[in-house]
Amino acid sequence: MDAGIGMTTAREVLLRLMWDPRLRIEDYEVLIRHRGAPGDVKVIPGSSIRRVGRGFFVYDEGGVEVHIPYHRVLEVRGRGGEVVFRRG
Repeated sequence: MDAGIGMTTAREVLLRLMWDPRLRIEDYEVLIRHRGAPGDVKVIPGSSIRRVGRGFFVYDEGGVEVHIPYHRVLEVRGRGGEVVFRRG
């Protein structure tokens, strides 16, 4: 995936990962700001992401749908550590 080319928001990146047939969202992870987690950062595996909405994405955590607003997304990266989105 071309990091940053034509994609300026976390939403754009997640939509591309979900719908581009050349990519697999399972190969990516999303780092979010999460108070109380070590370093206030939580890692969400792409395989748990269920929907990408207008102002948030939804992931499954133990059978519970959790809504995360995009302003909490810090980074999206591939399994090899390739950063495809980073909040400026």
